[in-house]
Amino acid sequence: MPTILQLRRGTTAENAAYTGSVGELTVDTTLDIVKLHDGSTAGGLNTVGSLQGNIQLGKTAAGEIDTTSGNLTIDSAGGTVAIDDAVTVSGTLGVTGVATFSTHVAMGDSDILKIGAGPDLTLYHDGTNSYITNATGALKVATETSGIAITLGHSTSEVTVADNLTVTGNLTVSGTTTTVDSTTINIQNSFVFEGATDDSHETTLTTVDPTADRTISLPNVSGTLPVLAAASTTQITSTPEEINLIDGGTSAGTTAVAGGDGIVTNDNGTMRQTTVDTFDTYLAATTKTLTNKTLTSPVLNTGVSGSAILDEDAMGSNSATQLATQQSIKAYVDAKVTAEDLDVTSDSGTIDIDLDSETLTVAGGTGLSSSATGTTVTLAIDSTVATLTGTQTLTNKTLTSPVMTTPQINDSSADHQYVFAASELAADRTVTMPLLTGNDQFTMDAHASTLTNKSIDLGTNTLTGSLAEFNTALQSESFAGLAAAQTLTNKTISGSSNTLSNIANGSLTNSAITMSDGSNTTAVALGGTMTFAGTNNEIEVAESSGTLTIGLPNNVTISGNLTVSGDTTTVNTATLAVEDPLVSLATGNNSSDAVDIGIYGLYDTSGSQDLYGGLFRDANDSGKWKLFKDTQAAPTTTVNTSGTGYAVGTLVANLEATTATLGGVNILSTTNSETVTNKTINASNNTISNIVSSMFSSAVSLAIINSSGTTQKTIYGPGS
Repeated sequence: MPTILQLRRGTTAENAAYTGSVGELTVDTTLDIVKLHDGSTAGGLNTVGSLQGNIQLGKTAAGEIDTTSGNLTIDSAGGTVAIDDAVTVSGTLGVTGVATFSTHVAMGDSDILKIGAGPDLTLYHDGTNSYITNATGALKVATETSGIAITLGHSTSEVTVADNLTVTGNLTVSGTTTTVDSTTINIQNSFVFEGATDDSHETTLTTVDPTADRTISLPNVSGTLPVLAAASTTQITSTPEEINLIDGGTSAGTTAVAGGDGIVTNDNGTMRQTTVDTFDTYLAATTKTLTNKTLTSPVLNTGVSGSAILDEDAMGSNSATQLATQQSIKAYVDAKVTAEDLDVTSDSGTIDIDLDSETLTVAGGTGLSSSATGTTVTLAIDSTVATLTGTQTLTNKTLTSPVMTTPQINDSSADHQYVFAASELAADRTVTMPLLTGNDQFTMDAHASTLTNKSIDLGTNTLTGSLAEFNTALQSESFAGLAAAQTLTNKTISGSSNTLSNIANGSLTNSAITMSDGSNTTAVALGGTMTFAGTNNEIEVAESSGTLTIGLPNNVTISGNLTVSGDTTTVNTATLAVEDPLVSLATGNNSSDAVDIGIYGLYDTSGSQDLYGGLFRDANDSGKWKLFKDTQAAPTTTVNTSGTGYAVGTLVANLEATTATLGGVNILSTTNSETVTNKTINASNNTISNIVSSMFSSAVSLAIINSSGTTQKTIYGPGS
């Protein structure tokens, strides 16, 4: 950007009352003149020059140059004039040399770029479409060097030619579809089709040189056009229906065939027509053998003969394709019946029945009889055989896993029975009989019996009797009664379900509890009082309903040192007061420089996102101290300077230093001398003196700006 120098400025009265330094320049904003001061004369001695003339600065609008009373000429004396900021030209800008733009020329909608003396060529955009118009001569889109291609449009856009298009060279279309919405297409010679494979084989569609105008119509059907083997001028007069008759593609009609009707035949490669009579004469004089033919419902009179008819009584050929005579079939069947018999096998023997001369007899046995009626043989059992549904008496029988419903057992005189009945069961039940020996008996619950060597489950049975009766029944030991007084030896009594009372300390082996602090001990007798005492602002003790609570009071005072060896110490206090003048951080960071040192805090400016900011020493950036803000992740052992939201914080303070740098650049102070580049000095509150043109470097200018911020005059250095 250019260097701007702002001078002290004011009205005529303000300039008259001001005494400037030697060589100081001020601007009279009333008269638009520049005053030169000598250090002693109020208002200055000389007028450097008027700011009015052919060029008036700042008279129309902010930032404009008004040349209504003259012309503005920028002459670089053979060099280059560079404008490095935005320039607005409300009138006409004439450039006799070459104008070079580092980025682009911005023009509004419907602003026209005119080229030529006419102008002949215009470029503009009307807000909807872009236009290149030509008024004189031909509009040529071409290259000056042969072999350079011109590309119109984009791979996904369309190019529309709104008028006639003439291609003097070859036209190559690389897309998959070429659409031509034209009534007539004139082609000088032929079409060439590449096909699906890009190779050296193509299909050429051409014509025989016509001797008159010809019209060929493509049919309104889908399919493949047939071709002729050689070029011909003979016109095919057959209709499609007639040609389809050859293919059999139409339904057969019922037109009667006459002897004079023609049939198309192939005469050794030449297609000809022959009458039906000619075919009839040929077939009548010829004997033909039918091979692989199917005869549907044929009528064969008299007899048949030939190698397909065999007369074999034994059927020795066993053929799957030849027929047998009636006599052969009868002879074969008679021989088979005479020679065959029926083999029958039983549990005790095997027999065979000659089918031609013998009869099979089915006889009954023990408990089984047979009978025959018509074509049916019936076998029946007699009364000696027990059935599933009949009622019979079984004697000396063994039943394996029988299912019996209410079985009965007779007594010795058979006049009374034991009836076994079962109640309704929810599932199958198995009753296992014990192994009886001698005169063992079953014991029933309604009868009194003496049990020997029996086990009784007290969980499901009730035993009654007196304590003495039970103790008498016991072989050793005895029961202790609840109401009786007895001495218990080596017994354990559960204190949770029993009450022990009137037990003196002397009756106990351990009658006291020993208290110890590690150095001193005191025995407290059972039944005595044990007191736990706290210390002021250190430990407090409370007892409630038998519960003793030992803890810290709300305010804790630690007289000695407090050492916390955990990873995190959380202090939830509104105010943290630290007496020490220096706070030591990173005390364990004495073997490397891998963690950041500093402090940070939590805040939320939106109500929905935690943010963190603070001051830290960046171990990864040469130990520089940095202010940061707005990072969204809480720092750990380091501050992530690339984290989401991380930003450099702002420090508002007075800096006091003899020398200092910001971003590697020296800071100006009131006492040191520095060279400034691209800086703006406000002349209203600064004094600029002893300025001469020799102080400027080549091609550097000094701009004088009035109170409105408009440049009033520019002083150029040598060579500018």
